[in-house]
Amino acid sequence: MDGTELFAISAESPYVLPDAGTTGRRKNENRNGGSIVERAAGRTLSTWSKLALVAGLALAGMLILAVLALTAERSMLLEDRKVKTRHVVETAYGVLQRFHSLQEKGQLTEAQAKQEAIATVKSLRYETSEYFWINDLEPRVVMHPIKPELDGKDVSGYKDPDGNALFVEFVKVARASGSGYVDYLWPKPGAEKPVAKTSYVMLFKPWGWVIGSGIYIDDVNRIFRLEGAAAAQAASRKPARSTPAPLAKLAAGARATPDESEFQRF
Repeated sequence: MDGTELFAISAESPYVLPDAGTTGRRKNENRNGGSIVERAAGRTLSTWSKLALVAGLALAGMLILAVLALTAERSMLLEDRKVKTRHVVETAYGVLQRFHSLQEKGQLTEAQAKQEAIATVKSLRYETSEYFWINDLEPRVVMHPIKPELDGKDVSGYKDPDGNALFVEFVKVARASGSGYVDYLWPKPGAEKPVAKTSYVMLFKPWGWVIGSGIYIDDVNRIFRLEGAAAAQAASRKPARSTPAPLAKLAAGARATPDESEFQRF
């Protein structure tokens, strides 16, 4: 058998080796199939990331709204307290007017009228323990029901822990506009530690007195803190993040080498 016959037999044999082109096409098909899976998985993962971003932005927006709402609530609470302070001081101011009127009518001397006014204002209370005090324009304390040791004393140098000469400020506000608010630190009745307080003062010109009262605003801050803590706790109760089953399956398929059945699914 010569070489020509051997070549002919090989050409007619059913065991023909696949040509290079066919093998290349199959490899390309496999590679293309894997690329499709990976692209599909990438698109799904990208969609999940976008959803997570939207959820995160929504949560951030809710937190911002909660902070703004709490800030507005605190402002309203504080304003309500300040208005209430002004109203009670105006009521006590009426006591001074009443006794001064009796003085003008000759029913009381000036000394008697002042003494009666002091005793009446000293006994006034609201909200259980809130009180009124009176100082003059020097400033010297005329009457302080909680700190009687200050009565008759020059308090121009009396300062709170922040360095505010509060009685000087009372006089300054009263002289400038007749009435107004002053913020400072002062201990509550029966306590030693000074806390934030807002007082409203009014000038009673006939006697050169400044009458005032204040409401402690630590309850406003306490409400603000409680509401803020509640909002933060509610925001923290979001569902735990987990990868959905279809997404996990798709991601696993993208990592594995796809077979022909996997390829057909896409």
